[in-house]
Amino acid sequence: MAGNNTTPWYRKSYLTEDGKKALLAAGAVAAAACGTVAFLVKPRSRDWQNTAQWKNFERYRYAHRGLFDEPPSAQAYPKGTKGDPYRDTVDPTLTTREQVARVKDKVTKNPDAPVATPLWAEDVKTYPSLVPENSLPAFRAAAEAGYGVELDVHLTKDNVLVVVHDSDLERLCGRAGFVEELTHEELYDYRLLGTDERIPTLEQVLPLFEPDPVSKRRHPPVLVEIKSTVGNYADVTRLTLLALDRFDVDYAIESFDPRVLLYLRRHRPDVMRGQLSKDYLRGGQTAPTDVPAQFALSSLFCNVIGRPDFVAYKFADRHNPFVGIACGLLGGHLVTWTVRSDADLAESEKAGAPAIFEYIRPDPRSRLSK
Repeated sequence: MAGNNTTPWYRKSYLTEDGKKALLAAGAVAAAACGTVAFLVKPRSRDWQNTAQWKNFERYRYAHRGLFDEPPSAQAYPKGTKGDPYRDTVDPTLTTREQVARVKDKVTKNPDAPVATPLWAEDVKTYPSLVPENSLPAFRAAAEAGYGVELDVHLTKDNVLVVVHDSDLERLCGRAGFVEELTHEELYDYRLLGTDERIPTLEQVLPLFEPDPVSKRRHPPVLVEIKSTVGNYADVTRLTLLALDRFDVDYAIESFDPRVLLYLRRHRPDVMRGQLSKDYLRGGQTAPTDVPAQFALSSLFCNVIGRPDFVAYKFADRHNPFVGIACGLLGGHLVTWTVRSDADLAESEKAGAPAIFEYIRPDPRSRLSK
């Protein structure tokens, strides 16, 4: 009909002007949030060097703490210990003052102080082929079998680099003591799981992974986890690099501490670096005051500090959406830990993620090398 200004239904806008403005504002906020997340979790931009290093790295599987053979009870912490009093003794039922007192008590504990009987005390007596974790025999076996290894580095009170998983030595040695509060001479008296094996230094371990003097064949890379405590991250990182430079080994460095990656970013950008993490909020036992920091660590927001080449994330938590953003959309690499079955190993590698394993004996070459 002439003069009829009625707009057809399919062209009508059902939003008011205020509604349109609200929708645009919401879109802008969402875009800004996505951009912020991408900026925070973004890995290091790849170049020819770290891409070539990664291609070599992903060819292998990595034995956690070497190829050890110890009873399951050796993996359980005695009551009241958690491996690192600075990070793992937080009890939401305690006041801050009580938590600080507990930490000080553990750190200053005399090596001869009485401790609970180790959970492995009876088991190791009859264990058929006892090889302690992070021991020279464990690393030698891994090297001879053709595996890469993941090992843990701590710094003693007198600045000696030692290879042991926990700062607190009760679980592994059955004695009171905290690595960072002991000299290497004092640490020399400690034994692993009641054997004659001592806690090795990094300089004792690295020669096992140098090229064979006859065939010149190179060993798979060593994945070095730097275990910093309180304020020693710069010292332990610097000394670890100096040690690694003295040996002809392929290696990458990883840490839960983003400051270690920042040190590498500033001082040794040639070294391939990885951010270790997991879903710290999983299980719902986090103290309310720790939620913001643990959410940031779980979500890889600290990547903005270290810009890692890879993210080493707990296998059970690998579907965290922020891991997908960093290692999927933004092109970062993923490593999973700690895989304990052939099925999980296959699943990890199917997703393109090399794995750190224990308790299994897979082929040393990963599916990613084919």
